[in-house]
Amino acid sequence: MAFPWDRYFPEMADADVMDGRVALNAAEAAEAEVAAGNEDVIVTKSYFIRNAPFGGTYCILAGLTKALRDLMDLPLDDPEYYEAMKLAGYGKPLRRYLRKHGRLRVQVYAPPEGTAFFPKEPIVTLRGPVPDLRLLEGIFIQDLNFDSLNVTDWHRAVMAAAPQSLNDQSWRRSQAPLRTSLNALLAGCIASSNEELRRHFQFDPMGTQGHEWPMSCGLVFDGHHKWITHKPHRVFNLVDTDQVLKVDYPAFLDAVYQNREHIMNRLRDQKDVWAWGPRNDSGDLAFYILEEWKLFLQHPLSKEEWFYEHLVFPLANNLDEYKILEIKQQIRDGAARMGLDGEEIVRRIRWGIGTNKGVSQNQPALDGVMKLGMYGGYATVKLALGTDGAAGPKTSIPGFLRSARLYDPDTGDLLNLLIYRADVHEVREDGLLYLISTGEALTSLRACHPDNEQAYMDLRHYRAVPQQALIYDSLNGDGLTDAWDNPTIDSVSERIRLEVSGLPWWTTRFASPTPIKVSLTAELFDLRKRMIAQGVLREDLLVA
Repeated sequence: MAFPWDRYFPEMADADVMDGRVALNAAEAAEAEVAAGNEDVIVTKSYFIRNAPFGGTYCILAGLTKALRDLMDLPLDDPEYYEAMKLAGYGKPLRRYLRKHGRLRVQVYAPPEGTAFFPKEPIVTLRGPVPDLRLLEGIFIQDLNFDSLNVTDWHRAVMAAAPQSLNDQSWRRSQAPLRTSLNALLAGCIASSNEELRRHFQFDPMGTQGHEWPMSCGLVFDGHHKWITHKPHRVFNLVDTDQVLKVDYPAFLDAVYQNREHIMNRLRDQKDVWAWGPRNDSGDLAFYILEEWKLFLQHPLSKEEWFYEHLVFPLANNLDEYKILEIKQQIRDGAARMGLDGEEIVRRIRWGIGTNKGVSQNQPALDGVMKLGMYGGYATVKLALGTDGAAGPKTSIPGFLRSARLYDPDTGDLLNLLIYRADVHEVREDGLLYLISTGEALTSLRACHPDNEQAYMDLRHYRAVPQQALIYDSLNGDGLTDAWDNPTIDSVSERIRLEVSGLPWWTTRFASPTPIKVSLTAELFDLRKRMIAQGVLREDLLVA
């Protein structure tokens, strides 16, 4: 039996039950009222990151589908699961509580998977009984953290490679090959070498020739000739040393030229020959590609129209977004000196990445956390104050939190990311923020920096777009709601493309990006300020 959470989550949930924070039956509810004065306590927890990964300004939400699946697949009403929890040392009150309800009860507020979000933004908020959310925190943090990090990482490389394509080759070195290859496809990679992933998803796997084939044939030309005879639809060879460039590559061109009719017959019959060329995976990659192009232009094969048009340069070797951009520029500069068209060469590159993105080598962890925002109807805050009494970076934002992007309605420019209390304000269809208690529309509003009272924006003209919707409800409903978009690889990939391309260019650039302003409503800023000043953890303990 699987228990998909860190142990300290159920330890707290067990204590919640024992402390009378939930009601198991009438008798125990009465005992709970005596012991703690409450029954089922409804709380909220919000997931956010403190810092954007990879020196950027945003992150891409991923892992949400997996988190919901893990939530729905928990067999809490299964007697064997109950006994497994008993054998694992879980307390009897918690086991009885979970068996009674048969599922974790929660409302999940979140945007579609593939949405870009920013530091401090409560991108996913959970609402439900306290022990349920203790366990769900363990599930959601584990599922959201790595996948959001990894998809963001992959998409940075997709952006750098564009308009050329990117291929996932991480299977051999990734610690979680199914997750990383799926993340690569979600981020916009056009293909993967991960054959195992096809057990779950439909896509065309990509694979080429390695050193061992010509080695096993004895003579280089014979090796290429036999390969093309058997696989005229996969005409590639590996170039990774100066010796291979000088000896193997010319032999490869000769073999392709000699077998060109065989290749064209396969193209006419099967229509599955899409390209051909040398695959470069180590050494001076820009130099190799320029030399390969020059040798090709000197070869009679370059006079054959189809082979000229469909020559590509698959390229891989510990690449990331920075190396991709560097190699592109090196090719442009080198080509200019050689009297060649650099753009003609760059457009033929097909990028492949394995290790760097498969393990998110540039940043192997995301600092995503979940914090308690409401407890029994009252806002709560985690205080992490410095020696001067000022709020430190780990001081949380209190409340049942949602977020909205604020746009200039005339220009469409993104002005701000606003965090608000969902029990105090709501965004309506006209794009304005409303006070729930009075129904008053805030035609103008003040967006406050979370920590700096002097830093704020007075917006007299704005259009608010709420980021979260209720996508899952097992607290008052049956599970997935109509707001759940049932994502596919293609739909998430397209959403990521639109999301990131829709952000200001100055916030998505790799070098010195400028972050989006993240602000609080004036009401939320004032509440947080007073709780910090008075040192209270719960709203109802504030002194007026």
